[in-house]
Amino acid sequence: MDPDSGDARPRKLGYLEDAMHREHGCCVLMVAHLSGSRLLETSMQTCVRAAAQRHPNLRSVIDEQTLSLRELPGYSVQDCQVEFVQADNEEDAWKRVADKETNSRFEVYGSVPLWKVLVVQSAQRDVLMVKFHHCIGDAGSGFVLVNDLLTSYQQLTSSGALQVEPLPALPAADSLCYPAGRSEAHASEAELLLEELVRRRSSWTPVLKYDAVPPTAGHNTSLYRDGTEEFGRT
Repeated sequence: MDPDSGDARPRKLGYLEDAMHREHGCCVLMVAHLSGSRLLETSMQTCVRAAAQRHPNLRSVIDEQTLSLRELPGYSVQDCQVEFVQADNEEDAWKRVADKETNSRFEVYGSVPLWKVLVVQSAQRDVLMVKFHHCIGDAGSGFVLVNDLLTSYQQLTSSGALQVEPLPALPAADSLCYPAGRSEAHASEAELLLEELVRRRSSWTPVLKYDAVPPTAGHNTSLYRDGTEEFGRT
């Protein structure tokens, strides 16, 4: 599939994708702490463009009328950019950036893909952040994407060139759930289940106890797995 052709057919949001969309922009933020050589902006931009060329969902937005993922018409991987944040001697600047990004929403019906890449550079280290809308991937997808970016960067800096193998777009959600076809009864049942899921969202029991991670109404909660106080409380 040509990433610049814009001829990919829209794919209706699946059950979980639809639920995440109705939650008004739930996002995933992956964070990787890097040691050794500093990331170069021009090289990282090349790797981000390669990732968009490889993964179809990274070129997608949500169609407001059909609630489908569709590829941006005329979108070019050359438009991909990565944001570098210079933090100088502020060692914990990445936490400030992470908190801001986890609590800012994507413009899902806009003209910009539902993901972004940031690099926070302090005197101590580089921190790579990959943020994406939950409609186009989950945390497992995030690990794959971070690995792709870093593998591409290593390949680019060692050989001076990248080999990109584009992945096929996912098939329609209905064909995954109902190989023999989706009936009207199936459609009605799924819609009722989804409405009930959204209705009961406020009563869900959190995985982490509130005394371990204080809740913030209307906000995502950042968890840090680097031994800091935020993660260490019990």
